[in-house]
This record gives sequence, C-alpha cells and structure tokens, in this order.
Amino acid sequence: MNYYNMRLFLLFILSLLISSCAQIVPLSGGTIDQAAPKLLIENPANGSLNFSGNIIIIKFDEYIQLKDLFNQLIITPQLKKQPDIEASGKILTVKFDEQLKENTTYTLFFGNSICDITEGNPVANYEYTFSTGNYIDSLKISGTLKDAYTGFPVKDAWGMLYFDAADSSIYTSKPDYLARSNEKGEFTIRGLKQGSYKLIALVDKNKNYLYDNGEQMGFADTLITVPVNDTVALSLNMFTERSSRAFLKKTDHPSPEKVILTFNTPPDSINSIRIYTPQGSSVTSYSYKMSGLRDSVFLNFSNTDEDSIYIKVNYNAGQEDSALVTFLSKKQLNEQFDRKRLPLELMSPYKNSSSLPYYIPHYKVYSSFNIKQTDKALLLLKENGKAVDSSRIKISMGNPDSIYISYKWKEESEYDLYLLKGFASDMQERSNDSLHFAFKTSDKSDYGSLKVNLSGLRPGNYMLQLINSAYKVIYERRLLILSDEAQEIVFSDVLPDTYRLRVVSDTNKDNAFTPGNYLRKQHAEEVFISDQTIKIISDWDNELKWEIKK
Repeated sequence: MNYYNMRLFLLFILSLLISSCAQIVPLSGGTIDQAAPKLLIENPANGSLNFSGNIIIIKFDEYIQLKDLFNQLIITPQLKKQPDIEASGKILTVKFDEQLKENTTYTLFFGNSICDITEGNPVANYEYTFSTGNYIDSLKISGTLKDAYTGFPVKDAWGMLYFDAADSSIYTSKPDYLARSNEKGEFTIRGLKQGSYKLIALVDKNKNYLYDNGEQMGFADTLITVPVNDTVALSLNMFTERSSRAFLKKTDHPSPEKVILTFNTPPDSINSIRIYTPQGSSVTSYSYKMSGLRDSVFLNFSNTDEDSIYIKVNYNAGQEDSALVTFLSKKQLNEQFDRKRLPLELMSPYKNSSSLPYYIPHYKVYSSFNIKQTDKALLLLKENGKAVDSSRIKISMGNPDSIYISYKWKEESEYDLYLLKGFASDMQERSNDSLHFAFKTSDKSDYGSLKVNLSGLRPGNYMLQLINSAYKVIYERRLLILSDEAQEIVFSDVLPDTYRLRVVSDTNKDNAFTPGNYLRKQHAEEVFISDQTIKIISDWDNELKWEIKK
C-alpha cells in the first residue's frame, strides 16, 4: 500500500471512530414497576386463635412504606391506645400498647396504606384478623348511608356500633366497631359476635370518633341484633341537627337605615321586637320582616336621628337577646352626602340587556336607602322603541327600599326603562341621578310545561319540588293532601332542562325541610325522590305519572 492509499485508509478509520463516538444512545431505565408488594410471611398467621402476645410481624417481597395510615387504618373493636405501627425495609411491625380483651376477634384493616417504596403501588385493602379466644367472630352488618334531603349517598362517613346502648355513649365514648362508607354510601362492619348493638352513622369532621354538634349523623331506632350465620343489611338517612338552643349570633348594619339580626338557627317564633334609645325612649319608626329561611330579621328604619339604639328581641319560649347598634348622626350623614360618598343609587337585580321572563308582572329596582316617594312623571318606558302610555304603568313599593314597576309585558319585545333625575327620593330629600335599564322579554314558546299525576301519598302537608340538572330547586308547589286520590299538579313556564321530582313531607307545616333530632329520637322529615328524569324542551307539554311507594 503506497503512502497516498495508506493516508486515505487512516482517514476512513478515523471518521468511523468519530461517528461512533458522537452517536447518542438514550439510557433505558427498564420497565416501570406496577406490581404491588407480595405478602410472604404473617407471624402469627392471619386468622390465628388464642392470640396472647403483643407483636405482629408481616413480611413482603420488597421494600415498603406507609401512606396516610391515620386515615386508612381501621381497627375493630376500637382500642384505647393506637398501636405502634412501623415499616422498616420489607417488614411491617404492629405492637400493641394495651391488654387486649379476652375472647375477642380483632381486625386491622389497612386500606391502601401499605405501598412499595419505589412507585407507591399499594397492597389493596389488606386486612389482618386474629382472636384472643378459640374462635373467629365472622358475623357482619352492612348498610347504606344517604343524605336525608338530597338522597345522595354519603361517602367517607362512619358506620359505628356500640356495646353501650345509652344515648350519651355517642358523645362520651368511642365506638366499639366501625367501618367507613364508600362512594356508594355502603359500609360493612365485620368480625362481630352475636349480640345487640347501638348503631349510628357519622361524618366525623374533627376525627375524634365522638358526635359533636354540627356533624352530619343518622341513627337506628332500635338496637341492632346480630344473629348467627346471617348478615344484617340496613339503610340510614343522615342529617345535620339544628342547634338545640337558638341565640342571636350576629348583628349587621349594612347601610345607614338597615340592620340585620341573624340567629344561629331559625327560632320557633318571634314574640316581640322592642327598640330603645340610650335614654330609654321607645323607637317606633321602623319595619321588619323575616328572611326566607327564617333565621334572620331585616329591620328598616325611616328615622335615623338617634346616634345609637338598643334592639331587644323576644323569641321562642321567652328567650331574649339584645344588640347595640350605632348610627351615623345627622351631621355625619350630611357630611357624607356633601362629599358624594353616600349617593342615593337605584339598582336592578337584572343585568342590562338581559332577558326578563314575560310572565313576571313587574320590573324591580332597589336602593341601599329607604325610598320616601317616587314621581311617575319622571319615568319613561319604551316598548320596541315606542313610548308606553304612563296610565298603563303602575308603581308600587315592596320593602321600604324596593320599587316595583308593573306593566303587562309583551312576549319577545325590547324595553327601555328611563328613570330620570329626581324619580325617587329618600328621607334625607336626596334623589337619584338619571338611569337607563334595557332588557328583553322572553317568548312563551321558550318554555315547556309539565303535568304531574302524583299518587301514593297519605293525607298531610307536602312540598313538591322540581329539581334541575344542577340539582337546584327551580319550582315548588305546596300541597295539602286530604285524601288518597291522585293529585294533578301543573308546572307552567318551565325552562328547558332535565328535571327530577322531589316530595318533602312537611309534617310541622313550616314550609321547609326539617332535619332530625337524635336525643328526641326524631328522624328527618320524610323525603321521596323520583327515579325518573324528564327532559323539558321548548314549546312542549309533558306529562309524568309518579306513584310513591313506601
């Protein structure tokens, strides 16, 4: 080989070496571990009898860790002290710090808390059972938990069993057995011995395993007897109790002439409201009304000459609460008026260019101040661009701060409402600036109707509710059933949507759903929810037959 050929050969070899060195090969981490740790040894064996030690050792085939053990671990029956549970390498150790009961079956349900240390794959629903006697208790109770009002399943609630049947046990003692409900509201308590138990259901917000006021709960009327070789299946409706004692929770003063008194729970009755000045003189220039939920009192004052007042409310069986409210003085109010900080504004709950249902008899405007008078001559209404004769318009007052403008609206029409400067004035002789509200009315064909043929109800007071796809009550009818005959109820002007029907048995005639009371052994008012849904479409009449079967 001559020198020239040798040189070409060496250049070729060198280029190959450079090419191979420059080639990037991605690193491979291998396949992702998707397998859960496998159980190798349980010592003592799962299901052991006559357990007398205080340590359990469980070995897996790979390194493990514990995740969310506090929320996942369930031990039945309950222990006074939580055992020491530790994951070290491939070993899980459980050490009891108290003397276990004789002739008792214990179950440790770990849920998905035992995981491998690499990918966090859980040992799904691992359960370890042993007995301190010579047999394993294998009886069980299964149940379903539902919200008493909505009918929805209640998940992550506890089904709880007590040996102690006293009413006070749920306030003072942890349950002996318990199990958590799943997404369907289902729970199963296993490892029970034959006997009778007190059963409650609880959404334990503060995780103390005791019933505290304000937590959702349900209860069984009688003790639950667990027979031999059988499973007890039952259903509990859950509710949140109203506070046993009403009291005045807070006082709000949102504007110079308005005061809102709010109770912690709706009082049974308001007996009287008395208002005094600090000097003891009676104040009478006010009006009041209850809120729709009857847990608040709205007070409107027509005279705010006083700097402060005392409000005394007498309610229920002679309970009385008082509140001190401080008002701006006349001088302070006038200073605010002069600085334009408290103008008399008129507002509408409807957005500009929004749609007003054609069947609503009035258009509402309201103010943060009480209205003394209005001047109809300073109101102009246009319908599809043409002025409306004012004789066809009626102006009335609702609350002291609300004005209703009534007119027979035409379907599918455009309206312009002008409230000129000075249309409304208040107690301080202030008036509004000029305003313009634009809106359209809907067409009757935009709505559908629903005729309900309802049967199966006993005589009594009920509320029939139409619930939309967002599970909100859109329409409601109060019913007084006098006989067993079927009732025909018509819902007109129903917006297109998918609906479901609900009936509330209003036994106390307060026009509201009433939850239960544990100590009085009162369950929540009975509620029926239809299995059927019905789709309402525009300009269509619909019929639905619903026989309530109890």
